[in-house]
Amino acid sequence: MSSSEFKYHTGLVKINEYLFHLHNECKRGQFDVAQNTFLDLQQHWQRQDVLLKSIQNQLVRKSYFPSDSLHRLEKFLNNIYLSSSNGHDSTLVMKEIRRINSRIDQMQSLSGR
Repeated sequence: MSSSEFKYHTGLVKINEYLFHLHNECKRGQFDVAQNTFLDLQQHWQRQDVLLKSIQNQLVRKSYFPSDSLHRLEKFLNNIYLSSSNGHDSTLVMKEIRRINSRIDQMQSLSGR
């Protein structure tokens, strides 16, 4: 495994950690903290986008889920943060986090890790 691939896989683990924290913060109603966690997640994922360009493994490249796939999650989080009612949007956030987590798991399994 090349150095870039190792960093890539390490980055996926970090993304899973961010998603875990984001889920817990939303579950506890800490939406201001969740906003910050989301921004950290987004920034880290954008670095993954750049890192992917240096990876030759076609399986990794083909299974990649880009950072712009976070737009729905960002929209749901912004709705919660900006509105006073958050019941329905909170459920949408949890579902979206699970969906993204599932895609990350697929990326990890398809790329041989």
